[in-house]
Amino acid sequence: MHARRIGEVLVEAGYLDATQVQTVLEKQQDSSRSFGQIAGEMFDVPASVVAECVAVRVREDAKHVNLAHEAFEQDALATLAPSTAWDHLVLPIRFDGGELVCATTKACIRDAVETLQTATATPFRIVVADARPLEEFIAEAYGFEGIELADAASAA
Repeated sequence: MHARRIGEVLVEAGYLDATQVQTVLEKQQDSSRSFGQIAGEMFDVPASVVAECVAVRVREDAKHVNLAHEAFEQDALATLAPSTAWDHLVLPIRFDGGELVCATTKACIRDAVETLQTATATPFRIVVADARPLEEFIAEAYGFEGIELADAASAA
């Protein structure tokens, strides 16, 4: 089974038709912008709809990772402000094939997608991690001190 592309999800949701998807794909070849950004610009697809469709796709396809086995890159961490990473439970891990690989929890996928769409122009891929280790790795990676993880988990 292949991962559905964002265009397929937008067609299924009734926001684009196949011709519009092809038009966006053609424009995307000459651009560094994401499919969703171009679809929004060309066909008035709201960013919130794009985020939800990306979240649907991510939920279907996201790989679950153990953060203890990941190699973190400082350049990746620098793509998000520490407060943004903490507030939205999204942790940039590394760059892979031109994509920024970021971890979040299953429950926070949509928020992570919206955050990344706003915070970076870099194409991204989301992987899923357990909440407690994710909070601990965000706190460690960004040097937060004195954070009560139990309080943060109840706020998320």
